[in-house]
Amino acid sequence: MLFALYDSTGVELTRGGRYDAIGEAFGRARPATGFSGDLVKLVQASSRLREADLQDAKGIWVDHPNTEELWLEITTLRQQGERVVQQLAGSTMDAQQSLCDRELVLVDGKWNVVPLSN
Repeated sequence: MLFALYDSTGVELTRGGRYDAIGEAFGRARPATGFSGDLVKLVQASSRLREADLQDAKGIWVDHPNTEELWLEITTLRQQGERVVQQLAGSTMDAQQSLCDRELVLVDGKWNVVPLSN
């Protein structure tokens, strides 16, 4: 089995697989697996993906303590096709790093999705 990974423009980023009888030319045939990749091309592809993500940033940030009511609201939003990112205890990630453009806030006992305040 062999594989190759290409970016959206057709540039090969990595390739690899299983190689039976590798080393036969050196007198010791044995099976092996491996892969190779171009680190510069991988970083460039990653940067292009990140830029595309930033342009299409859409998500709802939640940094409230978990309650049953909050979990029901998050579940409802996800069922509606929304991407909801809930901050975990001890995490240092913030809304911008999570590519969120809105946040879920509690106002007068009701959960509301509002534009992200900076």
